[in-house]
Amino acid sequence: MRIGIGFDMHRFSKKMGLVLGQVKFDYRALEGASEDVDVLLHAISDAILGAAGKEDIGTLFPPEKFKGISSRKILEEVIKMIKREGFEIKSVDSVIIAQEPKIGPKINQIKYNVSQILKSSFNVKVKSPEGIGTFGRTEGIGAMAVALLVAKKKSRRNRNNRDL
Repeated sequence: MRIGIGFDMHRFSKKMGLVLGQVKFDYRALEGASEDVDVLLHAISDAILGAAGKEDIGTLFPPEKFKGISSRKILEEVIKMIKREGFEIKSVDSVIIAQEPKIGPKINQIKYNVSQILKSSFNVKVKSPEGIGTFGRTEGIGAMAVALLVAKKKSRRNRNNRDL
């Protein structure tokens, strides 16, 4: 079993169209290089990559080369990558940190959407920063995720996580 953690945060832009867990909100969108800047999917992608001993999405999907790629496409590519390495996603747990908008009413749709992409156990919670810091001042949104991977077949890697 392998465990990885991921984190992402982005500032709000002036345009509308926030996306979290592939659910659209009538709220300001987030700034970033991906098409939809879904911080939840970015955090999940980084958690999965970390568990597999890989670099982060910023390194594997550099903005100058992948500008406009959807967050879903990034996550799908990450899943393909770790499957080729012989890993399977067992579970992902996550937290969205946001003062606004109110995410609770759409949490079940987020859970459904993400679990359909992951094809594994998935949970998400929402925490309010209670007016504290960057997120509390509604300057942006953050997300954290933890991923648990299991080896489907014997991985050919040495103890330093390098391919043999």
